[in-house]
Parts: sequence; C-alpha cells; structure tokens
Amino acid sequence: MEERAASSSGIHSRGLVSQNVVRCGWLRKQGGFVKTWHTRWFVLRGEQLHYYKDEEETKALGTIILPGNRVTEHPSNGEEGGKYLFEVVAGKKKN
Repeated sequence: MEERAASSSGIHSRGLVSQNVVRCGWLRKQGGFVKTWHTRWFVLRGEQLHYYKDEEETKALGTIILPGNRVTEHPSNGEEGGKYLFEVVAGKKKN
C-alpha cells in the first residue's frame, strides 16, 4: 500500500488540496454484493474513511463512518507490505 501522511497545510490528493486529511493511500477492500477484492484510493479525514476508484476521482464511491474511534500510527519495520501503518481502534458504543 502506498500511503501519504498529511501535513498541517493539507496534501495534494485527487487533484485538489485537501484539508483535515490524516492519511491517504491505496488499500484493498472486499465488495459488498460480489465478494471480490478491489484496490481503492482511501482518504481518512477525522472520523470518516472515504474511498474512490482512483486518485483523480472527486466523488467518493463510499464512506465508512468511524465515530468515537481512534487512529493509531505504527512504525514499519520494513517487513510489512506498506511503508506506513495505522490501526483504527474501535471506540466505546454509546447507549
């Protein structure tokens, strides 16, 4: 997975300067109806993980809402497939 970290001034993503982007890069996701794997361009903004067909798209194919979750960055030891690693840690459910 290629991934880019965001700077405080935003990053260049999908042809636009994006603000509030925590991470973006290529990930693979399984389809909802037909269970095949697709490579998609993902953009993590706060509590929302948006995915697009490619970097140039401006309209998201979908959004995964992550309310109350925490994104934790992990260092790469060079053996993992990606240069940067992060984990989405589930938050507590509100009753």
